[in-house]
Amino acid sequence: MGLFGKNKKLTVAKQTAVPQPHADSDANARVRAVEALGAVRGGGSVGPLLEALRDQNGRVAATAAVSLGDLSIQGERVPLDQFIDILQLLPWQQLEDSGIKYRDDAFPYDAERARQRNLMIGSTDGTYQMRRTNVVYVLRDQAIVILGHGVDATHCTALVRLLRVGHRQAAMVAVRGLAATRSPEAVGPLLECVQSDKFNAGDALFGLLGIPGPRATDALLELFEWLPQEADRRRVATELGARGDQRAIEPLKSYFSRSPGADSREAAIRSIGRIGGPAAVEFLQPLLADPKYRRTAISAAGDLKDQRTVPELLRAFREADDTSAELIPAGEALGKLACREIVPDLCDRIVAEHAKYSADIYDQAAHERMMMAVQALERIGDPRALPTLRKIPSHSVSEDEIQRNRDDGYYTAHLRRLNAQHAALTRAMAALS
Repeated sequence: MGLFGKNKKLTVAKQTAVPQPHADSDANARVRAVEALGAVRGGGSVGPLLEALRDQNGRVAATAAVSLGDLSIQGERVPLDQFIDILQLLPWQQLEDSGIKYRDDAFPYDAERARQRNLMIGSTDGTYQMRRTNVVYVLRDQAIVILGHGVDATHCTALVRLLRVGHRQAAMVAVRGLAATRSPEAVGPLLECVQSDKFNAGDALFGLLGIPGPRATDALLELFEWLPQEADRRRVATELGARGDQRAIEPLKSYFSRSPGADSREAAIRSIGRIGGPAAVEFLQPLLADPKYRRTAISAAGDLKDQRTVPELLRAFREADDTSAELIPAGEALGKLACREIVPDLCDRIVAEHAKYSADIYDQAAHERMMMAVQALERIGDPRALPTLRKIPSHSVSEDEIQRNRDDGYYTAHLRRLNAQHAALTRAMAALS
């Protein structure tokens, strides 16, 4: 017998016109009633669907979750306190052990709809349908969708209780919900989840990365040295750079020294450059002369915006040839530093690269070097560059012309590059005038 008792037929409430899933022991009848509720707008179906989540038949409960997920995507308000309380009471382990499968064969969904529903989907002839999967995973995924549409700091306490239910799928819902709150109140529970082998540490870490404020930064600093996975440490290193907390510089310097991978060391360099300050300058200056790290250090120096890095950046720009990976980041960094000494070099570079591109309209590298020089001059704002910019011929191309040549992908790319050059030159001349 399900939630709704037995020996009762499917009915429709005359006053509300909302299907009422009062069915007998036929689970399929209850499933159809719950599916019908998912199509009803105006809030009248949310209450019955919340009750249907408690149905002893896992497929009915999963269908109720799918219907609630659809309603939440469409903007219907689901009372999340009540919803989380129901999730705490679900027999998660029993549902998983039952082996009941859920499959949504009733309707084909396009890719966007399926993505929103967060369903496990397969594609056949361009249609998207649910794969046969255990109902507990459907409940989990739909709960995550529903919580993502409105959960906030006021729900943290209830989500922590859900975290303590003791089932991995319920814990995943709670972790995703806590992450979605973006609240300082979620920091402690998420930190505990990262450090425990009982929870999905990756989801919890992702949640911490998305929470602003000093409490989350403290947690990331605590985790940085502890995290066992190199990819996770690299993600934290990048986030610490974005947060700009000076306390992160020493841990990042240590990370640079002991990291085995080039990607990780480069992440440390970039993050230290973004944080800035005297300690960052002291760290980056020797790397600007180190061939192994020079390119990354040059890019970081642009973020650092400290005049003490200018001599090394000038040398890097002037020594670089067309094939050098350091040329563009050095020019960009000098532009960010508003270095007037580089203006004649940038003007010469624009003339040379424009000539190369005019000779070969498929030379994308010449286009990129020219664009770097034009944009750097715009940042520097030195009117001495105006005569050079004015003598570079440029024009825009209409979208109609681009579409007329759409069968030739290489040529349409050239036309779009012409538009980019014209726009960049126009902006730079306006800035320098």
